Amino acid sequence: MQLHEAVDLKEAYSVSGANKAVQEGWKLLAIAPGANGVTYVLGKSADKEKPKLPTADEIARANNR
Repeated sequence: MQLHEAVDLKEAYSVSGANKAVQEGWKLLAIAPGANGVTYVLGKSADKEKPKLPTADEIARANNR
């Protein structure tokens, strides 16, 4: 994702804060120097993740009910 694709933005001010956000589904967009250290810029896109398609086994099980 690129910065212009993000609809939600947030900043983290520590590596652990940035890592936590990434684990929650945020994407790391930039790392910028700041007056008090590093600022991690994170974002989420408007596009929802594409739904997972069923596997062949899942389809076969559903058809055998």
